[in-house]
Amino acid sequence: VWALMVICTAFFVLVSGRMIPGMALASSAANPAVRGAYMTLNSAVQSSAMALASLLGGHVVVSQADGTLGNYWVCAFIALGMNALALLAARRVKVQA
Repeated sequence: VWALMVICTAFFVLVSGRMIPGMALASSAANPAVRGAYMTLNSAVQSSAMALASLLGGHVVVSQADGTLGNYWVCAFIALGMNALALLAARRVKVQA
């Protein structure tokens, strides 16, 4: 039980750390004069994407007759695909000097 708690805690600490380089990349892509509006729009798009992901996950994952969750692995492949698309999109970002 303790090992599981340590692993889960480390996972949540390390996962939140990935947002820092992403936000630095996103904020540097906008012209400083409109950076506030850009970051607000970015936040709205992130919130909409989280809502859409929850909706999609709710339709993909099913409760099976024995009480277990089915098609959970499909969500993992969707997440892998979205991460690959995000990496491709990040390569196209031009940083403002």
